[in-house]
Amino acid sequence: MSELGLIFIIIAWVYQFIHILHKDQKIQSAFVAFYALGVLFLVADGFNNNLYNLAFLNLLSFLSAGAVLFKLSAKK
Repeated sequence: MSELGLIFIIIAWVYQFIHILHKDQKIQSAFVAFYALGVLFLVADGFNNNLYNLAFLNLLSFLSAGAVLFKLSAKK
């Protein structure tokens, strides 16, 4: 499950990078959504493998990304 999560995170970063290359310096909602989805897989993997500290830290990252996504969506 970690591999799938990391694939989503890589897709998110590539997507954001492509937008930056096109002079769009804003954080893209799709970037945050794909990143959050990837981290959610890391959270699940951590709990499934009894890596509770890692799962908790990834959960904090997921919640932070969710807050950013919420703020980005509220602007529109």
